[in-house]
Amino acid sequence: MDEGHAGHHHHTTASQQASATALRVDTEGLVGCQIVTADGQVDLTNAHNLHAALSLALHPARPLIADLTGIEFVDSRGLRALMANQRNAALKGARLLVVPSPSVAELLLLRPADGLETYPSLDEALAAARQPAADAV
Repeated sequence: MDEGHAGHHHHTTASQQASATALRVDTEGLVGCQIVTADGQVDLTNAHNLHAALSLALHPARPLIADLTGIEFVDSRGLRALMANQRNAALKGARLLVVPSPSVAELLLLRPADGLETYPSLDEALAAARQPAADAV
């Protein structure tokens, strides 16, 4: 009886999961700022998730830190998600501070992103987030 469908069901789920690249995005509120932490890979299958998480967390009263130190791979769509949110932040009078991983930093070197505030570590981004922005006079 069981021979017909033994072993058929297990493979489909694995290949379905493989079609969307693994990306985990968490948002956490700290005193005076928000942190969106992204781990994994950002590409066309999931850049919208990163974009949505950042857009939702952008708020004029609270600087937003995008902690991308766990990103192993990012392509131009991931960069576009960052830039779109940088523009949103500027329009809303909000701040977006980015902590890039080596692969994100590499992409930013190839395609410099004007106006993107980047920091070498989360601690430095947190310290900067607690200071008023340099151009806020």
